[in-house]
Amino acid sequence: MIEQGSLWGCSPKTYKKIISFHFIPYDSGTRVVSDTSWTSDNIALTILGLIICIIFAGLFWWLKAEVSRIWWRSSALINTLNLLVFIFIGLAVFGVFFDVYCYAKREIVAEKLLRLLP
Repeated sequence: MIEQGSLWGCSPKTYKKIISFHFIPYDSGTRVVSDTSWTSDNIALTILGLIICIIFAGLFWWLKAEVSRIWWRSSALINTLNLLVFIFIGLAVFGVFFDVYCYAKREIVAEKLLRLLP
């Protein structure tokens, strides 16, 4: 079992994961099979990031509602709060798409290692 990558990995190749190899009898030889999964700290960091983005987006949306109710003339502040809501929702959506992409491509490193075997 190999732990590869880092928590700050920005691609499927550098994303933190656990790679395990299994030997399976195959005809008159042996077949090497790999299995790749995410680490628990990587999953926890992903969930924490999504929760923080949702909390900040909700906070700024609530502030925008309160400011527009009290100071209806401060359009610059309302536009800034709208922008902050949009940024945090965008970060959450980007995080979800990035994690789905990295999960779909998680076998890249294991396949390269298996190709190096004679």
